Amino acid sequence: MSENWKKRCANVLALLVSLALSLVALEGSVRGFDLLARPRAVFGESTPEAEGSPRDLGRTQIHPFLGWAIRPREGQGPFYEARRYFPDGKPPGWTSEALSVNEFGFLTDIGDYREVDADRFVVGVFGGSVATQMVRFAGDTLKAELEARMPDLDRSIALLNFGAGAYKQPQQVIALVEMVTLGIRFDVIINVDGLNEAAFGGFDAEKGLHPVFPSMGHYKSRAGLATGTSSEEQIVKTAAVLLEKRAARRLLDRVSGSAVLRRSEFAKASLGLLVERHRRRATEIEAELQELLTTKEDMSAIASLSDPCLGKEDACWDLIADMWANASWLMGAISTELGGRYFHFLQPNQFVPESKPMSDEEQEVAGLHDMGRTTFARMVRNGYPHLQAGGKELRGRGVEFHDLTMLFAQHPEPLYVDDCCHYNVHGYRLLAKAVAEAVAAKVRQSDARQPPA
Repeated sequence: MSENWKKRCANVLALLVSLALSLVALEGSVRGFDLLARPRAVFGESTPEAEGSPRDLGRTQIHPFLGWAIRPREGQGPFYEARRYFPDGKPPGWTSEALSVNEFGFLTDIGDYREVDADRFVVGVFGGSVATQMVRFAGDTLKAELEARMPDLDRSIALLNFGAGAYKQPQQVIALVEMVTLGIRFDVIINVDGLNEAAFGGFDAEKGLHPVFPSMGHYKSRAGLATGTSSEEQIVKTAAVLLEKRAARRLLDRVSGSAVLRRSEFAKASLGLLVERHRRRATEIEAELQELLTTKEDMSAIASLSDPCLGKEDACWDLIADMWANASWLMGAISTELGGRYFHFLQPNQFVPESKPMSDEEQEVAGLHDMGRTTFARMVRNGYPHLQAGGKELRGRGVEFHDLTMLFAQHPEPLYVDDCCHYNVHGYRLLAKAVAEAVAAKVRQSDARQPPA
């Protein structure tokens, strides 16, 4: 072997040793100083987003009354990012695959609401994604609190979910009418809402679209793909969102499928940065898609209404609050007519001023560091006061309305998981306890409707 060849081999070996030592040093630094914790954390039980956004188009279908619903299927319901919702580790037995969607299109373990035993105490929960996630993540807490606070109740509780992502009034009251028409009975009806009415209703109104209809950004994306009427630009942007999400999933799968990468914090940090970049790009394109979908162009095939406030910034809050209150009153009237009780709760939200003490980290997660990046901040701050005023009027009309916007005011621990409205499992349990307390204070066995003979 020539001297030159030996030198080359030695140089290559030295380079490899140096590279190995550098990787070991980087690995040690990442571990020892807990560097890039957020990108590394994306590999902790990450799954696709929760239902309710245009990114879950493949899991939804057109509903002739409600606008859209989740496709019925066993064990493949909407997915949740367990790391965010369960910051202390997901509970034993909890898996994304265990989430079922019944034939009504609601996330639930109950296959057919029409088959619920007549001797059960039936509690129906209506609203948007916060309502449905309260049932999913804290349904056991809600039932346990109700049972503890109503010790004379001699019937088991059946908890029925009628919430779905992005639903807003009058979708809740329409869902109730559909269920009552099918013969489904209720002892208690719980409605948890407010954010979607303010955010999606306010956003549509400013675009000139009447807020009595379902969120147009959500509806048009589903209707366009289902009927083949999406524009070329809509299809291209939808595909771009899906491609970015696919790229993020492939990186996640690459790490989870490799014993070496799974154990390397440096590899997870590096690839996690790429995952976050793909997710960020998907969110940006989705915002462009939402903007495109909520224009009045190509609306001739969709029913519409006019109103003097439409198309102006912050001009339709009275209209939105009045419709929201009227729909709630109607839900109460239906419940009373059927011999049940109705309870309406205005959900907590991070953009309500002084509603929760937060660390810098939670403020970043909740979107408070840069409120210009989300439309939710302005819609909540400008719209919620009108809903709160409408809630007071509802109480005057005999509705059991409860403003829970200050529920987290004494809770500095992290509760919010995104820059919209959702909470971790602890937050949902706090919500469930507050709901149960309000319901049980009014519903006792003495005045609860007895099961039919």
